[in-house]
Amino acid sequence: MRILIVIALAFAFGALAAHADVPGAQPRNQTVLVNGNFIRLGDLFPDAGDKAQVVVAYAPAPGARVVYDVKSLAAVARTNGLAWQPQSWFDRVVIERPAITVGDAEITAAVRAELAKRHLDAKAEIELATRGMMLQLPADAPIDLALQSFTFDDRSGQFSGALVLPAADGKQTITVAGRVYRTVDVPTLSRRVATGETISRDDLDWQPARLETLARNVILDPAKIAGMEARHPLPADQPLRVGDVRAPLIVAKGSLVTMVVQSPTMTLTAKGRAMDSGALGESVKIQNIQSKIVIEGEVISPGTVRVAAATVTPVNF
Repeated sequence: MRILIVIALAFAFGALAAHADVPGAQPRNQTVLVNGNFIRLGDLFPDAGDKAQVVVAYAPAPGARVVYDVKSLAAVARTNGLAWQPQSWFDRVVIERPAITVGDAEITAAVRAELAKRHLDAKAEIELATRGMMLQLPADAPIDLALQSFTFDDRSGQFSGALVLPAADGKQTITVAGRVYRTVDVPTLSRRVATGETISRDDLDWQPARLETLARNVILDPAKIAGMEARHPLPADQPLRVGDVRAPLIVAKGSLVTMVVQSPTMTLTAKGRAMDSGALGESVKIQNIQSKIVIEGEVISPGTVRVAAATVTPVNF
């Protein structure tokens, strides 16, 4: 069967040469870019002469391609009276139509431009109702990504509009809809922090977060994080909550501390043992070394606890 096909093609090429009235070129593994809606004879055969503008077929869609193999080329040449001989059985011409790709990023930019006219925060997060769109538009057509009939509900964040774009046969209208989420920059950790480790300013990073999804106890002020200790292991790139950090402990449980009682007329001190660990300003329980009575005081400096004068008696101090 293959031998018969080869003989038939050889006969066709011989007949083609005998009846040709226009010299032709010999394309071989060529790729030709075509703008417009049609493939012309000159796209397949560069030396088609005065027949170069003859329309052969419709062009592929923008961003697509069509392949003319040796048999297809022979048929086109024969139909149009071109004297064309292949250099090999693998000769081919690939017709590609250039395209401009419009996807989520370009559509989101068009939406953001409309929102900017309404003075919306430039950092707001835009979520398209239909994501993953990849529109292949003719590269030779003027493209305006301005949205028409744009509407925006400030309360719900919902928006909609229309993109009017060029198409192979005229224009196409693409409906664009979605929602806008207002965001705020939240301090996060740039690395994992272990329990008890002190967080420095250099450990802080910033991440945008949807305002409506933030819990009330999320820390937004970096001054309330830097210099604090981690209460438990903290991951990177996550908002921190009030309960995640604490002031550094300056009184350790079981350590000896100085209990101080102050009044306008005197200052008394005594030794005690801390029953709790505590940071500056926190309350801890202290056991008097001599009386063994436990009282409560406020940590005022490393190893020092202030006891309220009203709670002190000769027995417990």
